[in-house]
Amino acid sequence: MLAFIAIALVGLSVLAILAIMIIGGAGVKKPLPQLDIVYIFPVIGLPLGALCIIALVVVNAVERRKLNTRQVK
Repeated sequence: MLAFIAIALVGLSVLAILAIMIIGGAGVKKPLPQLDIVYIFPVIGLPLGALCIIALVVVNAVERRKLNTRQVK
């Protein structure tokens, strides 16, 4: 579940960054207020995606440690 959330957050953030570059390249000086979320989303989505990836690594390491201790006994 964490992996899918991380992929979605990072993927949508990358798409938002591409949209910002396209909007800027098109020469739009002041974007519509409805597009404010496009500018804000990468600022929130990328750190949350990174935190999800870190949490995924930690959860995976804990699970592997539990499995290794069961096999050793």
